[in-house]
Amino acid sequence: MSLEWHETQGVAVVKVPKELDITVSDNFKREVVKELFEKKRSCIVLDFGDCEYIDSSGLGVVISIYKRSLMEGGTTILARLNNDVKKVLTITSLDKVLKIKDTIEEALEEAIS
Repeated sequence: MSLEWHETQGVAVVKVPKELDITVSDNFKREVVKELFEKKRSCIVLDFGDCEYIDSSGLGVVISIYKRSLMEGGTTILARLNNDVKKVLTITSLDKVLKIKDTIEEALEEAIS
């Protein structure tokens, strides 16, 4: 798995896979750590625009990335979630903890402010 991301205004915008589940979550986390945190990029927008499904292992990865970015002095913001992913975050009350924006632009604005 190759991490798809680009940098905008000092913020890494990371494309979340179509399914963030047990089959890809470890590799996704490993790639985020290797490509971003080891290179001192701690402000991250997770672009869920293509993600259709997330399970508990995927939630664990999102929380891990969020916590690591805070420890590094940055932030993680989730953007472009579909209704199914939003529902999972609501059921688990993670929508109260994580920063969630409707668009990449809103997420970038939040990240750089």
